[in-house]
Formats: sequence, structure tokens, C-alpha cells
Amino acid sequence: IMFEGEYREDILIKGKLKVTFVTRSASSTATITKQLDSTKFNLISSMQESRALLCICHSLISYNGKDLSQATIEVRQAFIEKLPSVVVGALSNALVEFEMKTEAALSDAEAF
Repeated sequence: IMFEGEYREDILIKGKLKVTFVTRSASSTATITKQLDSTKFNLISSMQESRALLCICHSLISYNGKDLSQATIEVRQAFIEKLPSVVVGALSNALVEFEMKTEAALSDAEAF
């Protein structure tokens, strides 16, 4: 990550669904934060769900053979919003695991 600027990984969800995630840039994180800050939420859970969806939109670059790497965030979001909610939940869980793994790798002094 430090030398390439990003990290990509192919992940197999439930042994069947192949996706590729990429680490988000500081710019992507700021964009997500600004979008959430400009939206009125009545429930914390609504904000958390929206944040999870936006994180997937900024991180998912391939879905079951479909290349999304050059797609705009809006196109990715429209694609993801058409998926069944159980699939979006599985994507969210896989993304959390991916992020924990990359964070752990960067916090390891041996990685540097």
C-alpha cells in the first residue's frame, strides 16, 4: 500500500461469488464523509447503512467477472443498489474483513 498507493484483493464470498476490493483513498473517505454530513438521518442505523453502501461503492472494482474499476461511483452505486439486500450484506461483511486485514498488515512493524 505504501509504495503502490493502493491494495487490491480478489475475494471469494461464500465460496461462489468472486469480487475484488481496493483500498479507499483519503479523497474517497472525505467524499463519503461529506455526503453523509449533508444528509439528514432520523436513525443512526440509517446513517450506518448508508455509510456501508458508500464504502462498498468506493471499494468494489469487480463483481463476479464484471469490471467496475472504470465505472463512476454513481454507476457502481446504481449497480449495487439493484443487488438483493442479502448479497449487499455479504459484500459489506467481506469489505469489513478486507479492511481489517489491510489495517493489521500496516500496523505490523515487519510490514515496513
